Amino acid sequence: MDVNNWLDNLTFLKRRAYAQFPGVMVHEGFYWAYRSVATQVLSTLHALRKQHPKAALMVAGHSLGGAVAAICAFELEYIEKMPVKALYTFGKPRVGNTNFSGRLRNASMEVYRVTHFQDAVPHLPPTWTGFEHPTEEIFYDEFSASYRNCSQTDGEDPKCSNSCSPFSCTSIVDHLTYLNITMSHLIC
Repeated sequence: MDVNNWLDNLTFLKRRAYAQFPGVMVHEGFYWAYRSVATQVLSTLHALRKQHPKAALMVAGHSLGGAVAAICAFELEYIEKMPVKALYTFGKPRVGNTNFSGRLRNASMEVYRVTHFQDAVPHLPPTWTGFEHPTEEIFYDEFSASYRNCSQTDGEDPKCSNSCSPFSCTSIVDHLTYLNITMSHLIC
């Protein structure tokens, strides 16, 4: 895990608004993380679209990459008008406010937020700061032997990741292990 990235993320009270979408706000650190790669992502996607015009576009990411993926999918769908078939995130922190989550929920794409047992990251930033998850959580148990499909309207299902208290969901191992694959900062 890159310590500098997470130190930037701790400034969770800073939010970035979208001028064209009043009320939609996202975590400023995650926003700038996406902006740092957006030009390259968009030019690559436009080139690939020309070569494969009928290919479905899916966006995925783990941890900070999941936060960046959520903003990327939002901007592709709403700003670039590039249809996204699905967004898959693994161990993603909360990225935006209710309006951002609502836009993702109401987009034409399928949104799947995969969580693992006592992973600490999906509980950050805390909900009392105004951030929330979109719906459709896929919650894996301790050993990834079984999962539960959770669908609360606010993305915080008390039977899934939100079932443990903020002080008991502190597992870095659960954060780095998804579907029995150990992630590292090199592939986040």
